[in-house]
This record gives sequence, C-alpha cells and structure tokens, in this order.
Amino acid sequence: MASLLVNTTFFAVLACFVVVIIGWIAGWSPVVTLDRLRGAITSWPVITLLFLGSFLNCAFRIYAGSLNPGDFMQDIVAARQFLTHESMYPRHIGALVAQELAQHPPIIEFHGIPKRIGDFAAVKLNAHPPITGLLLAPLLYLMNFRWIYLLLTACSVISLVGMIFMILGDLGIPSTRRDFLALTFLALGWHPVLSTIRSGQSSIIISALITFAWFSLRKKKSFQAGAIVGIAAAIKLYPGLLIAYFLLRNRRAFAGGLVTFLTAQLVTIGFCGVENYREFLETMFFLSHPFYSRTNMSLVAFIMGFLHVGGLGFLIMLGGISLLAYWMAMRRESSATEDLDIEYALCVVMQLLLTPIAWSHYLVALILPLAILANWLLQRELRWSAITAYLGLLVCFSIPDTSVKFAQIVVQRLAGYYVGWLLTSTFTAGLLLLCAWLAFLAVPRRNAQATAG
Repeated sequence: MASLLVNTTFFAVLACFVVVIIGWIAGWSPVVTLDRLRGAITSWPVITLLFLGSFLNCAFRIYAGSLNPGDFMQDIVAARQFLTHESMYPRHIGALVAQELAQHPPIIEFHGIPKRIGDFAAVKLNAHPPITGLLLAPLLYLMNFRWIYLLLTACSVISLVGMIFMILGDLGIPSTRRDFLALTFLALGWHPVLSTIRSGQSSIIISALITFAWFSLRKKKSFQAGAIVGIAAAIKLYPGLLIAYFLLRNRRAFAGGLVTFLTAQLVTIGFCGVENYREFLETMFFLSHPFYSRTNMSLVAFIMGFLHVGGLGFLIMLGGISLLAYWMAMRRESSATEDLDIEYALCVVMQLLLTPIAWSHYLVALILPLAILANWLLQRELRWSAITAYLGLLVCFSIPDTSVKFAQIVVQRLAGYYVGWLLTSTFTAGLLLLCAWLAFLAVPRRNAQATAG
C-alpha cells in the first residue's frame, strides 16, 4: 500500500476525477471546469509538488534497481552465458543471478535503508527473447550490470520525455511550457513508469518505438514505420499485433515490419544458435498456459484463469484479431489522419489484452492511445459523461498493481478465490473499456456522413 500512499500522480488524477464528479452534479460548465483544472495542475506550486513526488519515487526505485534490477537480471545472465558459450536459458538461473549480484558490489549503498530491497532475486527462468541478451553482451565488456542498468534507466527517461514532446507536437495540442512540465512529472510519477524503472525493463523504450512508428505513419513513411515496429516486436513479442494491423491496412508497413522482425530473428539464431532459440520458444509455450498471477492484466490470462481449456489462449487471440479485421472492414480505408490515429490506438490497447502475459509496466504503452483519445475529446463538444469516463480510466491505470495485489489477498481470504480474482480484473476491465471506446469512436462520424448524404 505504500506505493499508493506516496504516489503524487495517482492523487492528482484522483483529485481531478473528484472535481469532475462534483462539477457534473452541480451543473457546472465542463469547458470552464476543465480550464480551471488545467490552471490548477499547471500552477507552479502543483508543478513543484509533482516534481518532488516523481523525483523521490524515481530516485528510490532507481536506487533499489541499482542494488537488484529485478527482471533485468534475466538478460544479464543470458548475456553472460552467451559470452561463455553456455545456454542462455539455464535451469539454475536464480543461482546465477545471486552470483552476479555478489560479484559486483553496489555503486552506492545507504545503510539506513532496509536491506530487503536488494534481497529478492528469486528468478526462476528467463522469459525474454535471446536478442536482449545478445544486445547486452557487448556492454558487459565495458561495464558491470549495475552501470548498464543506470544507462538503460537514463535511456528510458529520455525516451519518455521525447515521447511526450513528440505526441504533443504531432497531435497539434496547444501547450505551454508549464503544460509540458506538468505532463512530464505526471508521467514520471505514474506507477507503470516507476515499475518499468524499478525492474530495469524495456517497456518505456518499446512504447517510444511504437510512438515513433505512429509518427512515421503520419508522415507517410510506411516502410520505416513497419521497420520500427519490427524492432520493437523483436525485443518484446507483444507489439507484433501491429504487424498484423499493417497487413490489414498498409502493405508497405507490413513488409517493413515483417522483414525487420524476421531479419532480427535470423540474426539472433545466427549468433545465439538454434538451441537457445528453441529453449526460448519452449519457455514462451510454458508461459502461454494459464498464468495464475494476481497482476497479469491480459484478457487471455484472465479467461484462462476460469476456463482451463487447451488451446483457448490461441482461440482468444485469433478471435481478437478477427474482431479487429471486421472492425477495420466496416470502417473502410481512409486517408484521414484522425482515422489512422484511432485505428493505431486501438491496436496498441488490443496488444495488451491479447498477449498471454501483460504486467503493469506494459501499461506505459497506453500513453499514446490516451493522448489520442484526449485529443479527440477536446476537438469535440465536451460532455460530462465522456470527461468522467476518461478520468475514471486514468484513475484505474494509475493504481499501483501492488495495492491491487494486497487487496486481492485480503478479499480472497474473506470471500473466496473467484471474488479475489475478479478484483484483480480491474486493469483488464479498464483495458476492455478503453478498447471498446476507441472501437466505437467512428460510429457517430459514419452516421453523420450517412445523414449528410
């Protein structure tokens, strides 16, 4: 619960949500209310508070990550094993992680902080593609894993700030310097970002690649957009859904994505060998089975947690892609930039639902869809229902997954397994609502066109 109580982003979003509810009940003007909220959020006292909150939260997680980067150690062990010509997916990976931690003392250690933040390297297997270990291997010649973690963290923070700047600029959202600062500090204090930094994950960089691909599509650089998504899918598999989207809508982007993705796989096999790649596929097959984690927000995992049916996960993914194909066929192809934005945002959300595993740090990918949806709302007549629903989703996605896990444990003891499991579906339900909202955005426009005709 500590993650929730000290999270300034969560309380800032919650405060906005409460004000909107009060304004709706009191009959205030939605436009005036939003202008006042913007003025409050971008005032220097609030910006200062957001800065301090994001700085302290980031600093603590960076310090904890420098002691033990968590999942990042899977890639470090894989890189070390690659350099010694051994399996990148060893069965005793936990012992190798502990050995790596012991061999390299912390860069800096504050003895007043509890030791426990550096003592939980209970890694059971390597769930990451071999290409990540391959990319880290050259860096191990130059520095130890603690410095690599800090380098990755710096790249992640730069990518996050660049992503916000790119989205504001390309969507043409009027913004001041204070708007940019407020959004940046809100993002840096957002739990999915903090979770990514703490565990040394690449989710922020993946999200930045997805955003850059969207930027390239808007600039009619289709092959480049596909190639960027291909790189993202090579590092983490879930952006691969965007390649399927390109197949349905943009053949040049599909060619760029497929060629880049396959080339990355061939290069990986060439350097790492077929056996390492086979072991990775076996690990992925194992993880595609029902995964009983309280914080896995994938729709596939949620349904398979109730229905233990062989092949169900594949059927859900196939059904999701089929629904996307049907939706796009109903919309038909359009050259309008707004249509591209909506379709792309929908695919980004769907990839989190259809992947067998989606952790809290995957939610960083929602920055672009949420920005696109906000821009769409601001360009139309604002309604209280839409504003409330949007801020409600922001509140949902700002809740730390650790707080949900704690609540699930308590509720499950009192009300049983399935009630607790439903509680942990909070994020999955939020993703489904966001997905449905994006999918139905085109309906009013089509009706308006039909009326005009």
